[in-house]
Amino acid sequence: MASLWERVRALLGGSARTGAEQDDRAFYYYLLCGKCRTPLRVRVSKTTELAEEYEGPGDGVSGYVLNKDVICTKCFRRIHLTITYTAARREKHREITGGTFLEPEEYLQLTGAPRP
Repeated sequence: MASLWERVRALLGGSARTGAEQDDRAFYYYLLCGKCRTPLRVRVSKTTELAEEYEGPGDGVSGYVLNKDVICTKCFRRIHLTITYTAARREKHREITGGTFLEPEEYLQLTGAPRP
């Protein structure tokens, strides 16, 4: 059972967990700016940033799409992400303009950040 402090923290939007990648409510993507080669980490909320898609008969959601602009922290260039997901929020397809996707290990190697 969660402690009182963990429940208060959850109500205020915080998490009792450590490490951003353990966040059940978000996806994390790692990017490399196409202009200045700065590595970036982007958080995508599963509940507020994914647009529902409807296809075929019925009222059920057939999938989700993300259209997100990310601004590089160094050169301020815009990087655009378009990612489609299944109805179960599993990634189907991804596109990026103005940068490239990185694997988490590549991001950690480029930034020297400790593993969460």
